[in-house]
Amino acid sequence: MGSVAMGIGGSHHFEGYNISEIAHCLYCDKCGSFRIGKRPTLQMLVGIAIAVLITNAVSYSMDKYGAWLA
Repeated sequence: MGSVAMGIGGSHHFEGYNISEIAHCLYCDKCGSFRIGKRPTLQMLVGIAIAVLITNAVSYSMDKYGAWLA
């Protein structure tokens, strides 16, 4: 991974100091792409599905039996 300064966005004067905005973008050294991301794995998707099911079960039980957690 590498970082590239893409340019100066602007310059401001704040309490006696000049502040410049610079955009730094990450890129992949292997492919040269700026689109860096992580693909979801099966383990991640199963974890999200379990979290959704637990949240729905708690929400249903709170509606049916009252707010027993509060």
